[in-house]
Parts: sequence; structure tokens; C-alpha cells
Amino acid sequence: MAIWSSFLTILSLQLIAEASNASSNLSSLVGKAENPLRERNAGLYAAVLGGNGMISNGWPSIDQWLGSFESMFENNQGVISVSCSQWSLPNNSQDETDSIKDAIHQVAKSSGVDARFILSIVMQESQGCVRVQTTDNGVINPGLMQSHEGSGS
Repeated sequence: MAIWSSFLTILSLQLIAEASNASSNLSSLVGKAENPLRERNAGLYAAVLGGNGMISNGWPSIDQWLGSFESMFENNQGVISVSCSQWSLPNNSQDETDSIKDAIHQVAKSSGVDARFILSIVMQESQGCVRVQTTDNGVINPGLMQSHEGSGS
């Protein structure tokens, strides 16, 4: 369920970016989702999705996901570029950010997992900060995706 929560968070961020960039009707961005979008505050839209991530529970099918990986990555550049400052660490260099993008492409290709989904996990867990600290609340979670009981960063 945590993975779907991560996806929903990034899906919501993507909606904001797409809505402001395209100045388009929000209903056209999500197709005919069972759960309507609603305004939370100026410029923030979210769909409340429950259940287990199945289309039958109102989740969008893959063909309804927003935009391409390239546009999603571009829309998150502003966050990625300052993501390490929240931990008082140096922000990513452009080379480091480019390496994240390349690595996501490689992992998506080798694993068969959609690159947009991988990016959503990265954004949820580390906001793309290559220096993100390992969390340890009884379980070690290192790296950009804060991998559960992971072995390296």
C-alpha cells in the first residue's frame, strides 16, 4: 500500500504541473476516473483513491497515467534541484541529476517497471537528493528509493 501511496503523491504533483503548464481542463488530464478531482487549495489537486490499486477500485489504468517520463522528470526538476537543502546538504549537480534520469531508464528497461513509477518512488522517498540519509527506525532504508532493509545507498 505504501507504494501506491507514493504513486498517488507523485500523481498529484504531476497533476499540478500538467494543469499549470497546459492550462487545461483537469478532467481531461485524468480521463474518466471514478473519483473526481477536487481542489484542496490554490493550484493543488488530488484524487482520493482507496483499495488495492486495481482499476475496479477507481485507480487509473496505465494508459490514463499523465504524460511521458520525460515531461514528468522535467516537471520535477525544480524540486530535484533543491532537494538536498532540506537536510542541509549540498544540492545535486546537473551531472548527478542526469545520472538519476539515466539510472531510472536503465532500471525500467531491465525490470519492466514503468519509469514514471520508479520516478514517483524516488520523488516520494528522497525528492531526488543523491545524498539522502539512510533512515533507521528499526529497519534500515537507504538510497534514493529508501529501499526497505536495503544494503547500500
